[in-house]
Amino acid sequence: MSSASDERSDETSEDRSEESAEQNENEPKSGQCNFFVARKKRFCKMTVRKGEKFCGEHRNPDVFKENDLVIRVPCPLDNKHTCYAHLLKKHMKKCNARCLNQPDYVMKNINRGMNPCETSVKVTLSSVENDVITQLIKKIKLAVVPAVKTDICNHPVLSEELSNDQYGASTRKHLLQNSSLLGHLSNLGVLNPETCFIEFGAGRGQLSYWIGEAMSQQGMPCLLVPVDRANNRHKFDSRLRNEDAVKILRLRVDIADLCLARVPEIKDSGSIVAICKHLCGDATDLALRCLASSNLSNISGIIMAPCCHHRIDWNTYVGQEFLQDHNFSVEDFQLMSSLASWATCGQSNFNRGKECKPTDRLAGLNVSPQECEDIGRRCKLLFDCGRLRYLEKFGYKCKMVYYTDKNVSPENVCLIASSNPLDIDFLNLF
Repeated sequence: MSSASDERSDETSEDRSEESAEQNENEPKSGQCNFFVARKKRFCKMTVRKGEKFCGEHRNPDVFKENDLVIRVPCPLDNKHTCYAHLLKKHMKKCNARCLNQPDYVMKNINRGMNPCETSVKVTLSSVENDVITQLIKKIKLAVVPAVKTDICNHPVLSEELSNDQYGASTRKHLLQNSSLLGHLSNLGVLNPETCFIEFGAGRGQLSYWIGEAMSQQGMPCLLVPVDRANNRHKFDSRLRNEDAVKILRLRVDIADLCLARVPEIKDSGSIVAICKHLCGDATDLALRCLASSNLSNISGIIMAPCCHHRIDWNTYVGQEFLQDHNFSVEDFQLMSSLASWATCGQSNFNRGKECKPTDRLAGLNVSPQECEDIGRRCKLLFDCGRLRYLEKFGYKCKMVYYTDKNVSPENVCLIASSNPLDIDFLNLF
């Protein structure tokens, strides 16, 4: 008994020493918050006041100032951050989440779509019988899905970064994806001077940053327009501020409300290219509607890598006509959006060593994990085919490729559209 206890004690000690070593590997920099974020396995990146160790978010709330207890409370405008209770009124006057006078290019729900859903009740897999799902799976398998080629590109501007063996898997994953997307932009022939690159769902703007680097190295002036509804921290924009050839116009707006034709810098550009990497759910459809509703004639190319097809919505989905032509109903669409999630929880997860056991529901449907993944991917491809059909209506020539390896990211499909039919070998999808 004692030996087993000692053994467990030794294991616990080893675990603690490993955890301690892991924390000590990345010590906080001077002026950086000393709070270790266990979930992210790194220290908080916020700066601190001179002489203090922790930022405002992680400072001990039970401190005294002039004999008054100072506490931090959630901001009423955005509960994702906090502020001092005694400074709440002052904070709300300058908080980034406060309502401001909206610029002209903000038009509420201009890109939401006009067709109301035919059913008010959300149909889910758990709300229908196995026979309904089985019949839908048969219909999905019979639907014509084009053969999608693997076309993994690269761009020399990221060569040095990709050769850095100090980067972890997560950082390298993003570098590989950005390199391939830039390679496709180059192959499409749209990395030209005086081009405006609009990055939808830009987040911190990493993709825009690398485009700016590529253009700057070639001495080609361009305009980068990162679009995101959130005010992200640690943006890459500042890294390009000293580049003479690169101008940056960040738009903090929901894609659903963005009218591109009302942004003078975009309207007056010589050429416009729309890009995105992992634009989640129906945000991809909002971006496509945003481009179509702009009526701008100088959009020369579109390269979008969508993701999270299980989060798309019928009202905003641009491929309604395509699915209806293939005899899929609104209810089918809702079930397919759930089935799309199977693409990222099938056999590939077994290959990655992740635990992914078939549920009782899957056993009742008599489908294997590999079949689940195949069905999920077919649903995603059908949704993306509908998106390409939508673009073809506006005169674009389109294709769809796997732009990165599935082991790098299971969301590895890229939609490519060109206003010049000579730019790409497009697929006869429909």
